[in-house]
Amino acid sequence: MKRAINTNVHHALVGIALFAWAVMPLNVADLMFYPFLICVIGIIARAGYEQGKLRRRAWLRQYLKEDSILHRRLSVGLLSWLVTLPVATFLAFILLLNIRSGDWGLWLVLLTGFIVFIWAKGYFVPRLESHVVEDSLASIGRKVSILPTAGAMITLFVILAQVLPHPNVEGMAWPEMIRIGTSHIQGVGLLPFLERMFLALTLTEYWAMQNAIQSLGTPLTLNLMGWTLFFLSQCAFIWAFCRLLAGTESLKARLLEIK
Repeated sequence: MKRAINTNVHHALVGIALFAWAVMPLNVADLMFYPFLICVIGIIARAGYEQGKLRRRAWLRQYLKEDSILHRRLSVGLLSWLVTLPVATFLAFILLLNIRSGDWGLWLVLLTGFIVFIWAKGYFVPRLESHVVEDSLASIGRKVSILPTAGAMITLFVILAQVLPHPNVEGMAWPEMIRIGTSHIQGVGLLPFLERMFLALTLTEYWAMQNAIQSLGTPLTLNLMGWTLFFLSQCAFIWAFCRLLAGTESLKARLLEIK
């Protein structure tokens, strides 16, 4: 039990940091936004870089000899960082804004993601030992652990979407809905602006589904559109969170190597 706690203490620290970010008063969160953003970008980018490095290593092993010094030089690519950082930045914004605006259902999904990821890593890594080369075992284990984690999270999101109540904006004009729905977010900094934009987009999704179905009388098509938007937004959030978990693991492993 003690070993399991020590092994996953970094996940607990990430969870504590995310919860602290969620409950911070807006004025404090606005001051802490850039440090949190930089940290999350770095962790998510680490996960993306590691997966890119796996692909480059697999390609290089087809053509280079085992003792070639080019393995190390070519497997670490500047281009990979240039591609990874914009994606990591986008995912970091999605993750932080979702956590600030989420309810208890979102935290249930995050807790499920934590548990499934830890379980999947413990389940898959021992079974991969006889198939995967040693220097890639941990990276492959993290990669395959993301799949059940994302599947469990999106399943729970769909269930909660059916059970939890949604904002009732039927019959409201869009400008009025935006004004009323975002009026509780005060402040002039970057974070209040982003939170208002994010909430406005979320409310617009509900407004379009509820009012368009009533006026156009095409519930099947619009419901499919609404669920498509739901899946796209939630999948982006889940992808960001899974990358955060994998990046935390990868960063911990890298720090242990340096020590």
